[in-house]
Parts: sequence; structure tokens; C-alpha cells
Amino acid sequence: MSMSSLPNHVAMIVDGNRRWARSQHMPFFEAYKLAGTNLVEIVCAAAHSNVKNVTAFLFSTENWKRDQEEIDAVMTAFQEILYENTPTFKEHSVRVHTIGSMPELPRGVRDALCHTSRETESCGRTNFILAFNYGGRWDIVNAVRKALSTRQNFE
Repeated sequence: MSMSSLPNHVAMIVDGNRRWARSQHMPFFEAYKLAGTNLVEIVCAAAHSNVKNVTAFLFSTENWKRDQEEIDAVMTAFQEILYENTPTFKEHSVRVHTIGSMPELPRGVRDALCHTSRETESCGRTNFILAFNYGGRWDIVNAVRKALSTRQNFE
């Protein structure tokens, strides 16, 4: 693939970890950690291929309906993956951003997201956008807010 034919933005819906863990007789936490490691490798490869933006849809508002044990495992995995891979993101010049509604996330996850985002803010090869706590309602509310702020700018 020539450089001119590379996409500017790649988006992934990270799904199926729970099913895969069950099929492998593996605890959820281990499967989520492995998926996180794979995702970091994908983002770093994208950075080296000069893909400017990578978005990973990680945890939707629908995911809150899962068992609390699994939610806790996912949140712990998110925290560990972010802290463990912040140096890797910096090394590969990957800037980490978030989208979604952050206030509902556990404090530890918000702290990890803030830490990684702050540590990578000067990186510029690739933007890695992590979507947490997103969904149809969130999309509609944000679209209305954006439309209202744009309208106010013209008045």
C-alpha cells in the first residue's frame, strides 16, 4: 500500500473480549489486558505508518448493564494499560485523547486517562482517541450542544 493510499483515520469497535475469554477458559481480566496490549501494538504500527488518527470505541453506556465483577475487571484493565503504556505512547509520538462522558467513570480510570493525556500532549505523530461511556444519547446531547454553541457564535 502506498503512503498516499493510507487512511487518515482508522476507527475500531473493541468487542468480543468476553466471548473470547470464555472460549479460552480465561478470566475476563486477562482477556481485557491482552486486548489492550494488542490495541497498543496496533496504534503504534499505525503511528509508524503515518496514520494520523486512531479511534477505539472501548466502553459504551450499554456496557454498564454487565455484571459488576466484569465492569470492575474492565476498569482495572483500562487503568493498568494506560499507566503501563504511557511511555510507549510517548516513544511512538502517540497523543492520547478521550471522547465520551467521563464523569461517570471511576476516579481511578479518570486519573489514568488524565495522566496519559497530559503525558502525551506534546506528541504529534498520531492521535489515539479513546471512546468511553459513549452512546446514542450522548451523541445527540453533544450534537445539540455543538449546534447551540455554533449558533451563539453567529448571534
